[in-house]
Amino acid sequence: MNAGSRSKGGRRRVFFVMYAVLALCGLWPVIAIFNRPVLFLGLPLLEVWSFFVAIATAAVLFLAEIGGD
Repeated sequence: MNAGSRSKGGRRRVFFVMYAVLALCGLWPVIAIFNRPVLFLGLPLLEVWSFFVAIATAAVLFLAEIGGD
């Protein structure tokens, strides 16, 4: 095993962990934290959280694809 393959495996694990954390952010116990009658920049807090999770997930998947094989 050379250092290059170990580095790719490490990056894959990092992207997997980042994606898994973002996927967990979309589950109900976390969503319940943000389900409050609060406005943030004129939008409900839950909607802002949903946008954040969707955009962050897309960014992680995009970066994983760029750094892929």
